Amino acid sequence: MKEKFLNICRVMLGLLGISAVSACNEDPTPPDVVAEYGVPHADYVVSGKVTDEAGTPIKGIQVSSLAGDEYHHQCDTVYTDDDGGYEIRGMVDFLGREVDVRYEDVDGEENGGLFMTEDRKVALEKQEEGSGWYDGLFAAFGVDVKMIEEDTVCEYGVPYATFEVKGKVVDADGNPIAGIEVYGEDIHEHIRAKTTTSEDGSFTLVQPEWFPAEEVDVCFEDVDGEANGGDFGKKVETVSLTQTEDGEGTWNEGVYSSEELIIRM
Repeated sequence: MKEKFLNICRVMLGLLGISAVSACNEDPTPPDVVAEYGVPHADYVVSGKVTDEAGTPIKGIQVSSLAGDEYHHQCDTVYTDDDGGYEIRGMVDFLGREVDVRYEDVDGEENGGLFMTEDRKVALEKQEEGSGWYDGLFAAFGVDVKMIEEDTVCEYGVPYATFEVKGKVVDADGNPIAGIEVYGEDIHEHIRAKTTTSEDGSFTLVQPEWFPAEEVDVCFEDVDGEANGGDFGKKVETVSLTQTEDGEGTWNEGVYSSEELIIRM
């Protein structure tokens, strides 16, 4: 009876694909099982070309792949060549069918401009089969990116220019008047430039860092009383200006100058 029962156990275990004797035997021997340790992983490659909005290749753009901290990730950082071309290769655990790629201008304006960082989610297609935990090679070719140039860095301030007013101060008879003080009428005292007429009545007033304008009010004032031959008081003249030099930077609008003036007091 016992032998018959053991034969039935052997038949049933055979149907289940187990060749060793199981619990039906009083001294069972466990089957050989090979354990394989690891996690799913794959290689990938992404290639393409980086240009500006006009289609001009950009050299020196840093290209790298982004992966979350939960992934074991290996990827070389590469830089676009003279033709804007790049190719990155990497390996990542738990690779899906897409990878995040960052395009970053790390050399400032050396590559012809300052470009905004671009992040792309790139879809991948399987190119080669793997085995075991290795899932093969995934790739995306022809991933071309147009990078946008950043606007000029914000510069705080107000428009300003230098104005130059030159000429001669004379009395009613055309005689030169020395010692007449010349300055911009509406300019704040702490930044106001001043000059004084010479023996022949000539003057050149240079006022830096003032609002650019096509006209400016200039004051001519006799500050020494009658020492220069009379008390000529004060006169304000509206002087026309034209731009004679271009400025540099966002706010500096250069130099505005007057023609040679004759001021009668």
